[in-house]
Amino acid sequence: MPPFSFFKNQEDTLAALLDGKVDAIATNLEIYNQAKEAGKINDSYQVLWKSEPIPESPIVVSQKLPPQLIAELKEAFLSVPIGMLSLTGAPSNGYTLVQDSDYDRVKQVKKQLEEKLGNTQ
Repeated sequence: MPPFSFFKNQEDTLAALLDGKVDAIATNLEIYNQAKEAGKINDSYQVLWKSEPIPESPIVVSQKLPPQLIAELKEAFLSVPIGMLSLTGAPSNGYTLVQDSDYDRVKQVKKQLEEKLGNTQ
């Protein structure tokens, strides 16, 4: 297997680790904690590093929608209680408004990985 492998989603990434296909993974802490609570991950696995909090995938709506509907959707997401299952099925920490610059760290890491891999796509 090449030095870096990319999987379809967080669950597939965790499965690759548990199946011995890779020696380490980068995943979100929610996935790790859920797997640990479910007994899939034992004490032979350890967290090596935690990043600063990274916003989850944004929920984007078309500006073609009526302004009233956009406002209602925004209010609905902002009022979701902490702990309610998110769109990914993990307990939510709630939703907040974000802007493009909130993802600058993610873009920076992506660029660093591409440089290491020699991939400038």
